Amino acid sequence: DCFLFSFFFFHAMIWFVFAFVGALMQALYYFFSKRFLQKIDEEILAGGAFLIAGVCFGLIAFFIGIPNKINADLFLFSGGSAVIGIVGTILTYKALKITDLSLTMPMLAFTPIFTVIISLIILQEFPSTIGLIGILLGVIGAYVINLSNKTVGFFGPIKSVFKNKGVFLMLIVSFLYAFIPNFDKIVIQNYNVFIGAAFTHFFMGFFFLVSSFRNKKNPIKIIFSDFHKILLLGLIAFFSILAINI
Repeated sequence: DCFLFSFFFFHAMIWFVFAFVGALMQALYYFFSKRFLQKIDEEILAGGAFLIAGVCFGLIAFFIGIPNKINADLFLFSGGSAVIGIVGTILTYKALKITDLSLTMPMLAFTPIFTVIISLIILQEFPSTIGLIGILLGVIGAYVINLSNKTVGFFGPIKSVFKNKGVFLMLIVSFLYAFIPNFDKIVIQNYNVFIGAAFTHFFMGFFFLVSSFRNKKNPIKIIFSDFHKILLLGLIAFFSILAINI
C-alpha cells in the first residue's frame, strides 16, 4: 500500500510540475508578446516565433520516427488547428496592444468550459467530476481576478466584456482555442503530438511571414535585427506546448 501510494503521489507530482511549467511558459509568452509588439511588427514576430517552434517540434518528430503512412486527416485537422491559431493570434495581438494583460489573460480561463462543450459534440467525451471541479475553480479564479477597482460591483467583469474591446477579443480567442484540443486529439490518436504540432506551427509561421513580405518593405532586416527576441518567444511557445502535452 505504501509503495502504491508513493507511486501515485510521484506520478501526480510529475504531472503537476509539467502543468505548472506549461502555465508559466504560457504566461511568459503573452508577457513577452505584449512587450515585443511595441517595437516588432506583429506578423514578423508571430511568423518567426511559430517557425522556430515548428522546427523544434519537427526535430523531435524526426528523432522519434515519422510514420511511413501519413493520411489526409493529418493535414485536415492540423491545418484546422493552424487556421484557428492564425485567427486567434491576430485577435490576441490586437487585444494585447489595447488592453492590460491583467484584464485580457483571465479570459483564457474560459477555454476549458468551451472545450468541454465542443468535446461533447465532436468527440462525445465529458470530463470527470474532478476535472469539472478544476475547470470551475479556474473560471472562478479568473472572475475574482477581474473584480478590481476598474469594475463596478460583482457583475463588473461581465459588463467589461462588452465595454472593453480587448477583453471581448480575448473571450472570442478563448472560444476559438477550445476547438484546437479536439483537433489535436484526433491527430495524436493516429500519429503523435510532435508531428501535428510541427505541421501546425510551420503552417502558421509561413502564413505570417509570407504576409509580412507582401505588406512590409524590409522584413528580412527586421528579422535579423530582432532575431534574439523572436527566438526567445519561439522557444517559450515550444516549451509551453511541450510541457502541457507530455
